[in-house]
Amino acid sequence: MKRLILAAILLGTAGCGGDPATRVIDGIEASYSKEGRADAITINFDDDGNARLWAGKRRGIIVRDGQDYLMNERRVAIDKTKYKMEPVAALRGDVMAALSALADAQRKRVEQAEAAAKASGELRPDGTRVVRLYDGREMLITPPPVVTFQVVPVGTEEVGGRSGKVWRLSAVGDPRPNGLEAVMSSDPELAQVGRLIRMHMAPADVAALEPEGTRRNLAKAAAELFGKGTLLRLSVRGEAGQTMELYRLQRFGPASFRGAVLMLPATVRDRKTLREDLKVLTPVEDDSPMRGVRR
Repeated sequence: MKRLILAAILLGTAGCGGDPATRVIDGIEASYSKEGRADAITINFDDDGNARLWAGKRRGIIVRDGQDYLMNERRVAIDKTKYKMEPVAALRGDVMAALSALADAQRKRVEQAEAAAKASGELRPDGTRVVRLYDGREMLITPPPVVTFQVVPVGTEEVGGRSGKVWRLSAVGDPRPNGLEAVMSSDPELAQVGRLIRMHMAPADVAALEPEGTRRNLAKAAAELFGKGTLLRLSVRGEAGQTMELYRLQRFGPASFRGAVLMLPATVRDRKTLREDLKVLTPVEDDSPMRGVRR
């Protein structure tokens, strides 16, 4: 009997005591499916404003004390033949500052290369590039046209009992009904979910890092699309009007979870040590809606 009482006390301490990792939190949870796969993205919140967006084992966002952190896993060697995966995080502002510096350096290299090409006659004022073949002949390469995109309202829709406005992202001048189609809610109850989903899928500051051209235009349009509210459904429309669902909000409501869900990993990089793990912490297109639009 004494052992049973002791076990009960220990279990109670583990679930409700002073250990922040094992403490049970009564908070809010939202979940998105991805291409029909349930719980592909899970978002948890507590009453203090701390939160976590989790998109599988590799990538996530953690909000602690009002600060946004990007989280991922890095490969750490155990010996010459074995390795383990270790979580790592950094302030999102630090990651973006490092990426901005790299983008500026790349932009300067491109400008210098273009200036040299213009001086040599390789790059013409109209953008046509002259390539000289081994036999002395010249071949002209015309750059593809830069495509612009638009985000327009096309109706309303109810998803899981919540109403939203339907927006379509498509290429300007393209008469086909293809592109991205998103149902966005303006419900203030979902605003905290919308902010993290927008940061994860189509942040405006990441779009600004793209070089000028079609890709940057598309990224900016996707950021505009996700700025319309909180995502309820995202689909891609084909040329014949058929749709394939990419994401859908499955649930939103009260939930209980361990405190470890909202905790930062042991390894948190600062600006000085960030370069070591910048590659794994860089926002990528794993969940970007841009992949669903014909460029």
